[in-house]
Amino acid sequence: KTKSIMSFKEALSQEQANKRFALFEARNDNLHYDVFLKLAKGESYSGRVRATFHLAEVGDMHIDTAAKSIEKLTINLKTVEPKRNDRFLSLPAEYFVKGENLLEIDFTNNYTNDGNGLHSYVDTDGKQYIYSSCEPYHCNKMLPCFDQPDLKATWSFRAAAPHDWIVVSNAREDKDTKVDPKEYLSEADLDQYKIWSFTKTLRFSTYLFCVVAGPYLEVKSSEKHRDVEMSCYCRESLYKFMKEQAEEIFEVTRVCMEFYEDFFGYKYPFGKYDQIFCPEYNMGAMENPGCVTFADSFIYKDVTTVQRRTYRSIVVTHELAHMWFGDLVTMKWWNDLWLNESFAEFISHFAMSHIQDKLKTIKFTDVWVEFLSGKGWGYREDQLETTHPINGDVHNTHDAESIFDGITYAKGSAVLKQLIALIGEKNFSNAMKTYFNKYEFGNTILQNFMDCMQENYKPLSPAYPASLDEWQKQWIQTAGLNELTPCWEPTDSNKVTITLKQTPVLPQHPTLRVHKMKIAFYGDGAELLEARDFVVPASESVTLTFEGPKRLRGILLNHDDEAFIKIRIDPQSTEFLKNNLKNIKGELSRTLIWRAFWDMLRDGMISSLDFIDIVSGTIEEEESEIIISDILSYASAAVLRFTPIKLRSLLAYKVFDLVYHLLLKTDPNDTNKVVSLRSYLISFARNPNHVDLVIEWFKGNVPALAKYPLGLDDKWSVVELAHEYKHVDLAFKKECYAKVQQEDNSDDAVKVGKTAEALLLGTAQRGEAWQSYLKQGKDSVHVTSASMSGFNSVHRLDELSHYHNEFFKVMLDVLRNESKEYASAFYGRLYPNGDDLECYIKKTAELIGAVDEKKEAWFLKKLRQSVDDLKRKQKTYVAVDKYLKNQC
Repeated sequence: KTKSIMSFKEALSQEQANKRFALFEARNDNLHYDVFLKLAKGESYSGRVRATFHLAEVGDMHIDTAAKSIEKLTINLKTVEPKRNDRFLSLPAEYFVKGENLLEIDFTNNYTNDGNGLHSYVDTDGKQYIYSSCEPYHCNKMLPCFDQPDLKATWSFRAAAPHDWIVVSNAREDKDTKVDPKEYLSEADLDQYKIWSFTKTLRFSTYLFCVVAGPYLEVKSSEKHRDVEMSCYCRESLYKFMKEQAEEIFEVTRVCMEFYEDFFGYKYPFGKYDQIFCPEYNMGAMENPGCVTFADSFIYKDVTTVQRRTYRSIVVTHELAHMWFGDLVTMKWWNDLWLNESFAEFISHFAMSHIQDKLKTIKFTDVWVEFLSGKGWGYREDQLETTHPINGDVHNTHDAESIFDGITYAKGSAVLKQLIALIGEKNFSNAMKTYFNKYEFGNTILQNFMDCMQENYKPLSPAYPASLDEWQKQWIQTAGLNELTPCWEPTDSNKVTITLKQTPVLPQHPTLRVHKMKIAFYGDGAELLEARDFVVPASESVTLTFEGPKRLRGILLNHDDEAFIKIRIDPQSTEFLKNNLKNIKGELSRTLIWRAFWDMLRDGMISSLDFIDIVSGTIEEEESEIIISDILSYASAAVLRFTPIKLRSLLAYKVFDLVYHLLLKTDPNDTNKVVSLRSYLISFARNPNHVDLVIEWFKGNVPALAKYPLGLDDKWSVVELAHEYKHVDLAFKKECYAKVQQEDNSDDAVKVGKTAEALLLGTAQRGEAWQSYLKQGKDSVHVTSASMSGFNSVHRLDELSHYHNEFFKVMLDVLRNESKEYASAFYGRLYPNGDDLECYIKKTAELIGAVDEKKEAWFLKKLRQSVDDLKRKQKTYVAVDKYLKNQC
């Protein structure tokens, strides 16, 4: 038996994975897992894994396991003394033979509380729920396995679970095979456990193996797609909400599944399709074949907006796309993660734009406006010094953790939108049909995909690339973002010459690229004179001529948002568009203009005060609810990220008044707008008078707001707001928390309670809380994070200077002694948030010099991004100073 190891730090390198892969025979049935888990209530479980595999060569290797202890190890029926180096359990060559081998491992393990491996959550009603989360390298935290994506396997799974639990996994429950419980359970356990048995799966990677167990409740779809059964599951406390929302989820899934099958030329392969909504989930969702897990925050406990429901549909269709991109055909190693994520992100929006007219339960907001909003993540990351190619080097699984980012998701999906514009929808579909049928249940690399695309590529214009090879090198294999600026002089003539200047955003990534886009030309009344298709060459400048029926007044690049490029608006177009935003037709065009204004703010070209002036002058005339929400999201970031702390309440005051008057003009039956404006009104309450007004609204004492009653999320926001401000009576703070808790005694109450508690800490209590954060405790990472948020609130800056200094002293100890998930939460929640920017830059730079570049690469990326963000903030503060001097 190996000793208990509580923390496993080692990563699997690509070199290790390649060496291990080379030992296996190249055959479709080269690996099968037979897994049994005894899922007990409490903190621990036990199991047995039998792996049958075929070796082409015999050599020393290892199996990955972060299990608490290994009880027994046998190789080809011979007992072997278990020896582990971190999570690598040694498998000596002397026990193997060429051809078929059998490996058996008995183990015990603890459930996790950080969201990875086999996570356990106890609800406020005392009921325990279990679910797995294994990507990229966490299946080994649940059970021993060869944890790399190119060692695909079939799986047979059985579990013993308490009688009041159910078990869900990738395959259908096998109700036909009779199982003798005595084969798995002792006499003492027979009355306490039920055996669940599942049919043998198709081949898939370890990171996609899924186990869900507990007293989950099920809603079964009354309709199938072909013979594919569908169910939704959630914990009991959310069931009444899920029951009301399930049909919308089912309908989107069914209709989209039909679209994908037709477009990909390949039927959904995994038998059934369950969607399980899980508590304390680290991500949005995970594409386990036939058993997709989601954050249960997607089950809304209150009336919500169509925009949020549309976003849920985007996630649902994204995960469904992975059944083909990622599950059926999987990247060989994590450097090609984009073959999973970029595709799922793009094709989900593409599919929704095609199916929306077939749906009865929901009418989506503009899907391509939502897509543009998501691209903001990619634009931000591609301007950081930590940017990377969409397909680049990933040396190990720690590196893999750090590429689930805006480049892989947002930029990658935007590049695919550009590709489909180049190749055409029909040719793209034909390429997909070739790809999935050729590589089904296998693994691929970039070249395999590009070969399928090239076979179906016929340039639709002489200006398009003759071959996709150069396009691939520019876009997939080279990092960096380009910026495009139009230069022109207004004239009384109807003929104007325009020069487009292309530059790299980061000098260390100087590649200029070919961009296919539309350019919009606007006349006096902001009418669209022409939207011209144009291919921008990979050069520093190109000239074009506009000659139209009317004088040119404004230009918008990348109209229709086909390209991934940072666009600038020239000075004359900026003034024209600011004054005529209400007359610009199309949500997407106005969203692109706001995106350009936002970039000007982030780059220090205008100040946050300038930006709020633009907001003030235009928001009341904006009719689109999605754009109003985007504007207020930008405004919130302008105040909180790009305005010095001493000026934030002043700027927030102005936006609060704007939102307040917008709300009063809104029809109470306009649910989408009301829900959005209520939330933003509370968030901009940063002046004591406004805080008091919101509290009176909560109490029901504001007649003007009586027709806009607060929703549940709003009430929790008011609870936090009341605790943030010291002038609010302590008795009311306790009273309002207790009142909302009566309405919603869920995990939301627990997390808000932890935040509120931390906001009320006295000097001695603050020191105790800080000490408790230095070690991961029994509370989940999610619950502890909520406490850290209250502790490090910007409203307590006068009490935090000591801890901001301490943060830099203890961070490396937390990094090296606690789990990655906990260290990440500690860094994200407790990083100093004052305005001593130069000090933070200096101390972060010292940490950069102290980390291990290979073993701690994921953390090094966080540090470098923090420095980038701080330097950007400095630039925006300079713009604020300039604005104030000009006012004087």
